Amino acid sequence: MALIHCPECGKEVSNQAAACIHCGYPLSKAQEERFALVLLSRDSDYVSTILTVQERLQIDDYTQAKNLVDHLPALLRRDLSYDAAVELASSFRPNVKLVRDRGETDEALL
Repeated sequence: MALIHCPECGKEVSNQAAACIHCGYPLSKAQEERFALVLLSRDSDYVSTILTVQERLQIDDYTQAKNLVDHLPALLRRDLSYDAAVELASSFRPNVKLVRDRGETDEALL
């Protein structure tokens, strides 16, 4: 079991739950929506965080990955399915949050 953030209230909930235990949001509904992943903080190992961003986001340029980590909160990816967002988020726990991507500007998602 992994903990994810509820797309509605943002609190942690099991990825196996049918609905959020805090707000009741049906997690099955999340399968139909699109999500963005926001990096909120970095691990105590700064270089490790940069390398994880570089590897998981398939960024060739170390400097580009470093720039994301240096300017938090950072929008890592947009327009992800729920499953893809949860899978990618697992690499960054607990330093990320999922937000619903409704076509807002990048700044609005942060």
